[in-house]
Amino acid sequence: MSSAEIAARIVKSLELDDYKVLRTLYSALSHHKSLSKDQIVNYSKIHKDIVEYRIHRLHGMKLVFNNNTEISLLTAGFD
Repeated sequence: MSSAEIAARIVKSLELDDYKVLRTLYSALSHHKSLSKDQIVNYSKIHKDIVEYRIHRLHGMKLVFNNNTEISLLTAGFD
C-alpha cells in the first residue's frame, strides 16, 4: 500500500490539532530534519500536553516518527 493510500484512509480521522502539528513539522523541513516536542510547542502555540497526545496519535497512524527526543514526518505525513 502506498503512502498516499494510507493518508487517504486516515485523513477523515484527523482533527484540527493533528493538522497543526503536521503543518508545523512540514514547515520546519526547510531548516530542520526533525523537531523536539518543545520546538513543536513553541512553533505551533499548542499546549505541551496536547502536542504530546497528538504526536502519540500521529505516530500510531504512521504519519510521524517519534524516537522520544525528536519527531519527524514520515512519507505518509507529507501526503
